[in-house]
Amino acid sequence: MSLFHDKIELTVDLATFRMVVLADELLEGFFDKALAASFQLERSEVEDYHQANQKSAGVLGGLMNLVVNDSWVVLALI
Repeated sequence: MSLFHDKIELTVDLATFRMVVLADELLEGFFDKALAASFQLERSEVEDYHQANQKSAGVLGGLMNLVVNDSWVVLALI
């Protein structure tokens, strides 16, 4: 993470950023609850179609179905 202030670049690595967030109760609450609550996920028609037509294929087949279905959902969003 880089910030620019008066032509001086300030760089904070992930570990330092995490320590800053965990040290401040307000920031910790924001990243722990408020940020997650600000997202609203909705089911897509593609996802509903795949779940309705899903075949039982055992553990490995089910895992492969998840990977393939998620790939198609991502591609449909692009």
